[in-house]
Amino acid sequence: MDRVIELTTVLRETVKGYVRPSPNATMYFAENVENEAFVAISIPHSRNPQSRVVVFGRIVDGKVVIETDITNKPLHEALMQAGIPRDQIVLAYQGETA
Repeated sequence: MDRVIELTTVLRETVKGYVRPSPNATMYFAENVENEAFVAISIPHSRNPQSRVVVFGRIVDGKVVIETDITNKPLHEALMQAGIPRDQIVLAYQGETA
């Protein structure tokens, strides 16, 4: 299997895993296939909802670049558990560069 396709598949499915039922919000998964970008978004049920990007990752030059992660189960750890080596993951939200 092509390594980029495998990265894309693993990233897509891993980000989808962050979309779970919540009593306080509705979670959504969105993707931009052309740009290989995947996001989990939370929309609160409150009167003045402010949506939040929970995790956002994309593929750039054969690496997974994580732009946003506000979870207590970091996306990079989930990706490593799924078989992506740490040296193929960039934590852009922490200032790392590819």
